[in-house]
Amino acid sequence: MFKGALAGPALTAALDVEIARTADAIAAQLAAYDPVVTPHSWHRILQGAELLINFLTEPLDDEALHEAIAGMPLAMAIGAKQAFFVQSVRRLYDGEIETGMLEVLRLLWAFDTACAAHGMPLGLTTIAHAAGYLHTRRRRMVSLFYVMPQLCRGLTKARTTFDMVPFLTLLELATGPIIDLTQMRMLSYVFPDFAVESDGIGYRANRSAELLDEGALDPERISMLDMAHYGVKSTFPDSSDSNPRRLLSKAEVAHQIALIEATYAEFNLASTSFRAVSELILPLLRGPESHVVTVPALPFLAAVESVASHWADVDRHVFVHDGIDFGAALNAHQPFVHIDDQLVTNVTLLTRFINDWKNVVLARQKRFQIRSGFLFEKKVREILEEAGFVILQVRRIQRREFDVVTTKGDAIYNFQCKNTFIDSRLIEGQPARYARYNNAVVRSHRRALAKERGREQLLKDELGLSAVHHYVVTRFPVLCDDRDIIPFTKLSLWVKRH
Repeated sequence: MFKGALAGPALTAALDVEIARTADAIAAQLAAYDPVVTPHSWHRILQGAELLINFLTEPLDDEALHEAIAGMPLAMAIGAKQAFFVQSVRRLYDGEIETGMLEVLRLLWAFDTACAAHGMPLGLTTIAHAAGYLHTRRRRMVSLFYVMPQLCRGLTKARTTFDMVPFLTLLELATGPIIDLTQMRMLSYVFPDFAVESDGIGYRANRSAELLDEGALDPERISMLDMAHYGVKSTFPDSSDSNPRRLLSKAEVAHQIALIEATYAEFNLASTSFRAVSELILPLLRGPESHVVTVPALPFLAAVESVASHWADVDRHVFVHDGIDFGAALNAHQPFVHIDDQLVTNVTLLTRFINDWKNVVLARQKRFQIRSGFLFEKKVREILEEAGFVILQVRRIQRREFDVVTTKGDAIYNFQCKNTFIDSRLIEGQPARYARYNNAVVRSHRRALAKERGREQLLKDELGLSAVHHYVVTRFPVLCDDRDIIPFTKLSLWVKRH
């Protein structure tokens, strides 16, 4: 890393060098490992991590038990209290999921102990801390899994729990920094005053970006929960096939596919490539229950080619990640990696893929864009109303349309709701393009605000109030310093201050 403070083109060039160096370091460390056993072992860790995260986020009827497990010291969970942990999990779930969770807990304990010995403790003192740590790293863990089959080219086979410790080191010292570095590179294109100071080891930037929704999720135009809450009239599929004693089951993935089609039925997903893709996935969800799904590569890819002859947007690359670029893998959503002659995935990656493909297909429909915009307005109204804003039924004055007009105290608060999609996947690969689009959207929002200010007298005359405040609430976060442009992720915090 450079030393000193940099900004502008000099900073961008330095970041490019550091990103390339870090990517090379990831490739160099993986190169010593074999391309079959090691990816399977990491997939096993990934599976245990997902089970642990979901176990602690699933509500339990016995709240005291949940608190006892969540607050259990990590060292006790793999030591003196291990029998209690195992018995508790077995009473709740089938499938011996405690085995995978215990392996991950042992791995994290070993890694945290090693970090503490080097003066860098992670603070993973309880099971809840361990699950929280994994939750913030799951994107990196999946991305590492994506590139392993291509970058692992050696003879060393990582089999055991403790063979995995070097990969957690890689997760912290390389994959984390590469996320920071690529985001800083993007910010250097967005903000002329963006600067980074470094001592050659660590770094500190004068700006950061918050681009994810609550729960570290990518923002959507309108989620399934919001569709159901804000006006969908559908008959939802029965979930009785899902076994409550199974955590992360194949049946849940099949139910998710049916639920998506029912929730978005008005957009006729069944006549799009979503149905074709689903029909390739559904047969894989039959048979013995397991979190892992492995299929022979050749027949499945032949089936993909057959579907691709009817749907131009479907091909191998929709399903299989073949890349070696860790930065690009951070934004990938393919369900499969190719290991030896098999395609390997799990129910979490399949669910993630299905949800993403739904968004890809719906994004092409103008009707969905318009409809999701109206539903977004409903969501904004609800948040404002709960915060004490009085929602007015003012939608049109002298043939001029308004989105959400409210009052609070003796002032008018006028909100424009914008559902303009911004593709965050450009951040790693095309940061300059992302910055240009971000800045274009910001300029568009500023013009919308100028338009509202130009016609605010209509609101004053209609409502008999003299104070008017205009805002844009944007569903997809934009990067700017404008106080009257509110990213939706910050709306709840904004209303508390007003």
